[in-house]
Amino acid sequence: MGDDPETSVTNECGAVHEVSGLGIMDGATFPTSLGMNPTTTIMAVAARSVLHLIETRAKIAS
Repeated sequence: MGDDPETSVTNECGAVHEVSGLGIMDGATFPTSLGMNPTTTIMAVAARSVLHLIETRAKIAS
């Protein structure tokens, strides 16, 4: 995750830089293992990504 498409695949909300309308909403956005029991962290990131998607869905649809 990051702002620069040269060094990251998605932005901070899981939207793929080079594919409009495509988002990643799970642990696949993390570059390495989160360690022991990452479930809560993955759920929090996914929830944040979904809230962002809901707020911006009209923009994404067009």
